[in-house]
Amino acid sequence: MNEANTRYCKAVRNIRSDLGISQAELAKRARAAGHKLTASYLSELESGLRAWSTKALTQVSDGLGVSVSFLMMKAGRVSIDEVGAISRIADVAADVHTAAAG
Repeated sequence: MNEANTRYCKAVRNIRSDLGISQAELAKRARAAGHKLTASYLSELESGLRAWSTKALTQVSDGLGVSVSFLMMKAGRVSIDEVGAISRIADVAADVHTAAAG
């Protein structure tokens, strides 16, 4: 397992632990957010048997109720300043999408 995967595994376990939820509960929350995440797949992600993809990061962060950029920060993949920049870019993209749809 590479360093990035190891960091994501640890970050997700820590956040999940802080929230006091099991892998099954996290998977349930992700499914409630519209994803097809299962507890067994989450277990494989957390144990490093599967690599973390963008899709997996999105599913897990939605289940945890955090942004992907926050999860990346907790995993040491981006700094707090970069998280702020990512959030601002996402806000602008959402505004553009809303304006185009309206």
